[in-house]
Parts: sequence; C-alpha cells; structure tokens
Amino acid sequence: MKIKVLSLSLFALFILTSCIKDQGSYDLKDLGTPTITTFSKGNAVIGEAYIIKPVIDFKGLSEDDFDYFWFADMSDFSTADTLSHKKDLSFVFTKAGWYIGVYQIKNKKTGGIISKIFDFNVVSKYQMGWVILSEKNGNSVLSYSRLNSGKIDTTFTDVYGSIYGANTLGKAPLSLGRHYSEQADQILVVQEGEGGSVELDGTNFKKVITSDKEFVGGKYPAGFSPVKAEYCDRIEMIVGKDGSAYTRINPGHTFQTSRYSNVPIANAKISKTYFKFGQGYILIYDDLNHRIMGVQDFPQSLAGKILYAKLDPLGGNVAGFTDLANMGTDSKVIYIGSYVVASKPFFIQIIKQAGKYRLQRFELRVESPVQTLYVINGTESDFAGNGIVSDNTHYFITGSQYLFFGEGNGLYYYDFDLNTVKRYATFTGNVTAIESNSAKNQIGVGLDNGEFYVFDVTNEVLASGTSKIIAKATNLGKVVDLQFKYGNIGNFQSQK
Repeated sequence: MKIKVLSLSLFALFILTSCIKDQGSYDLKDLGTPTITTFSKGNAVIGEAYIIKPVIDFKGLSEDDFDYFWFADMSDFSTADTLSHKKDLSFVFTKAGWYIGVYQIKNKKTGGIISKIFDFNVVSKYQMGWVILSEKNGNSVLSYSRLNSGKIDTTFTDVYGSIYGANTLGKAPLSLGRHYSEQADQILVVQEGEGGSVELDGTNFKKVITSDKEFVGGKYPAGFSPVKAEYCDRIEMIVGKDGSAYTRINPGHTFQTSRYSNVPIANAKISKTYFKFGQGYILIYDDLNHRIMGVQDFPQSLAGKILYAKLDPLGGNVAGFTDLANMGTDSKVIYIGSYVVASKPFFIQIIKQAGKYRLQRFELRVESPVQTLYVINGTESDFAGNGIVSDNTHYFITGSQYLFFGEGNGLYYYDFDLNTVKRYATFTGNVTAIESNSAKNQIGVGLDNGEFYVFDVTNEVLASGTSKIIAKATNLGKVVDLQFKYGNIGNFQSQK
C-alpha cells in the first residue's frame, strides 16, 4: 500500500510540475480546455496490444489542436516512461505487474494541460485457468485452458511444446506444484525421467530452474527423487519417492530466495500431505510411525517446527475414533482434506482399516509452545463410498458439503449432510485427477484417455441430477495431474 501511495504522489508531482511550466496569460475563451467524457482502461495482457480509446469533448476545437502524452511507471515506481504521443493508446507490455498510468492532453496554443491518472494490471495471457500435465508417448505434455472474464475461451494444447519445441519439457511426469509472488506465479513440474523436476515461469512457461539446483550445494541429497511439493506462506516442502521430506523458509512470496536444507525431517516417511491457504501448517502423514503431524508455516519464527497430533482428553472425540498420534499398522491414510461448516473448518480423512474405508472428521487446535496439534470433536464411521472406492481413487473436496471422487470411469460426490453418494458423470476413460476452480463451483477432471472436462457443480446443477459440462479438451495424452492456476498470490488468497 505504501508503494502505491508513493507512486501516486510521484505522478501527482510530475503533473503539477508540468502544469507549473505553463506561465502564459490567456483569455478564458481561448483556453479550449477539453473534457475526457469516457475512459475505459481494462487490464493489459503481455504480448498483446493494450488499447485505450478515450472519448473527448474538444469544446469546439479539433483534436489536432492538442498534443497527447501517455506515461506509465514501468518498473521501479519512481520514473515515468513514455508510452505514446497519440490520442489513443496502443502499447505492448512485456512485464507483468501493477502499473500507474497518466494520460495528458496539452493545448498547443496555450500550453494548458489536463491529466487523467489511472492504474491497471499487466497480466500474462496465461494468467488464470487450468494447467493440465499429461504423458504422451513417454513425454511430458503441459496444456492450459485459459479463463477469460470467468469463462474458458481457449485451450492451449501442449502449450509448452508449442512455444519451446515438442517433447522438450521432459519425460515421466508425476505431479504439479504452484507458488506465487505478488505479481506472478511459478509452476513446478515433477518428472522422474529426462529433464528432471523443473520450475516454470507462470507468465510464459519458460524453464526457470531445476529442483536439484534449489538445494544447498546445488544437488539432491543422496537417493532423493521428488514426487511432490507444498508451497505455503513461509514454509516450502518437497517430498521424495522414499518418503523423505526437505524444507526451506521463504521470506515472503518470492521465488528462489532460499534453498532447501539437505537434512530431512527426522524419523518420518511422508506419504500424504495437505495444505490450504490460511491453515498455518502443512498436515502430513508419517507412514513410518503411522501418525499425523504438522509442519508449522507461520509465524516465520516458528516456520518448519514439527507439530505432533494428540487427542485432547476434553476435546469431545467419540469413542472408537482412531488416534491420529498412533493410527496403527492396520490403518492406511488414503486422503486428507478440509471443508467449512458455519465458518468453522473441519478436516476429513479417508482411511482404510480391515478392508473397509472409514471417514474421519475432526478439528485441530495448534499449541505452538508445546509443538502440539490437539485433535478435538473427532468422529469416525464407515464411508458411504464403500463398494465403489479403492486405494487408487482420486478425491477432491470443494470446501463445503461435497467430496468429489473419481473411480474408474465414474465421477461421484459424497454429501456430508445427507451421508449419501451419487454418481455425477460417466466417461469413456478413467479418472486420473480432480481439482476445483477458485470459486469452488466448478470441478476439473482429467482422464487417462487424454480428455479434460470442466463441470458446473453448483447446488442447482447437483439437485437437477444431470451433469453440466462447461468445457472439454481432447487429445492431451494421459492426464497425470491438474491444478487451477491463480496467477498471483492475491488471486490465490482470495479463493473461497
């Protein structure tokens, strides 16, 4: 906010200085001071002409009687660079960010100036939408369905290959990760094969750095092979195929400003992770000790500290609730998620015990001084999806009362209020990935036959009993993972 105020002040000073230079004395009837009646600015897209066509009342004079100046702070909020000297603006920006602009009209005869100050964002044409990671003939394929004014207007099939060359991203893709700065984002593509795991610039999908170079010493610890990563406000964690996990502290929504430690989280084998903005920690399942733990995210002074789950003896946990501190060798955590009821967050877990799938619901209370996640109000029961789900089912919770899951060629949803499961859609391929949009009223679904769908999952559509397709893409290759692309930290934090 201070930067914005400073920038506005600088531009105001610039305009005032320009006006002071005009020291002539004129009759009011000769001034010919125009009025800007309409000024539609919108936002600029990198690589595309940013056009503004002001509507001006010239008060009986000709537009040729005036000079025109378009300025913008292009980089450091302290200098004004000229964009154009024409009445209408047409300018191509190359860098994303928040800009302050000034439009000035100067009377050639009198030197009188009127000015219009405006702000706008310069965004990538890949700003928001769905990122789809697929495998085709052994190669990694990254595609992108763009969101424009709330609707998908196009799908860039193999967007990386179309820009940088086919089959150059890498091989054997596993998963996607995402993290943000104030202006932009980076996308992690985790790959087992050639090319390795790599961070891409979210504004143009250009390779930034391979993950091994993000470790202390510029190489992976011995035997480490990444499978996924979690990016939070302060703590960032990368998890290996062997269950080892390494962390680093990000000082604040920046990229590559610190490196991963080469010392893993001790005495743990991580098989599941879960993070949601504002959560305050990464929830992890330690397969070695059969327990739930947390990795603290903020405040920064505590970032990276391990939090250990513990049943609160006065926490209202029902009899028979599986202790998260010691779930036992006969328990397997399949999925971790969370949703909100009456502004109160609840965590859920799908666990497998004795061949049955169970649904746990609980709250967590953090006590940082004693490194404890107190478990309260825990309930547990047989999951209504038994008979449908398997160990390989893909889940995604929308944040409210519905848990969507894909098994085989079917997309289903579980209603927490009614404790029922309904089939939403049937495909010609098998479900491999599920993700929701920012508003949580759409679900993206990826299939092993190369198809990608976006569905309307509003209450009205679900109540109708008929699925509603918003968008569809084909021939993408076997979908491995997908994520909704927010574009910057502000958009990510504003999700429902």
